[in-house]
Amino acid sequence: MNLINVNNLNFHFNNNKVLDNINININSDEFCVITGPNGSGKSTLLKLILNILEGNSGEILVKNENIKKIKSIDLAKTISYVKQNFYETSNLTFTVKEIIEMGRYPYKSGFFSLSKEDRDIIDRYIQFTNLWDIKDRQFCKLSGGEKQRVIITKALVQDTDIIVLDEPLANLDMYYRVEFMELLTYLNKNLNKTVIIVLHDINLTIKYAKRIILMEKGKIKFDGDKDNIIKEKILEDIYKLKFDIIENEIGKYIFPKKNQFNFKFGGDKL
Repeated sequence: MNLINVNNLNFHFNNNKVLDNINININSDEFCVITGPNGSGKSTLLKLILNILEGNSGEILVKNENIKKIKSIDLAKTISYVKQNFYETSNLTFTVKEIIEMGRYPYKSGFFSLSKEDRDIIDRYIQFTNLWDIKDRQFCKLSGGEKQRVIITKALVQDTDIIVLDEPLANLDMYYRVEFMELLTYLNKNLNKTVIIVLHDINLTIKYAKRIILMEKGKIKFDGDKDNIIKEKILEDIYKLKFDIIENEIGKYIFPKKNQFNFKFGGDKL
């Protein structure tokens, strides 16, 4: 089932073409990683899919309905969004549970109050993401990994079919990066969540993605599975680097070759 259709989408900002004729179909249960160099339009594409920005031409359909006709409150029942670096907002004095409760806002009208169903959903996801023991702690006092787990839990209690994440691994150490990707994989496989995530780490992309979309200068340069992106060596064309590919019983890994840059400091003295 097609959940999102992006058709002939163009976006300009200050007379600069940011996205150029983008066409994407996202199906249910996909785990799709969007990657590419800085400034390639990845985050802008997400914001258009979320109706935060409006394209100059083309259309976006969510469950076969034009996104321009969908009320924001209704869109929030279909797509949840984990913003880039949101967890770094260290001055939030709300408790963990209070932050997560905010994820139920699409289902309330008027004065915000939680129903028994809301509370049951919230408690279930807090336990699922192993936050129960810290649910009453202030958000600002958590580690980066704990904060990110709170934010994904807030997205989960929205109870949406689609989760969109913009570089959620930024500034996380290796443990929390792997934990976060394993959590998303579980949500995709076991809870049938469609995951659309922007990542820069190519090896995590290859390890976890079912589908990879590679962008450069506002265009889609590759859209397919991880084996083909390695075979076609398109990464070398996009990143202007040479790579070594290492394959073992665990999988395939890509590393940039050493000594690709020549640095020379001129002059006799520093």
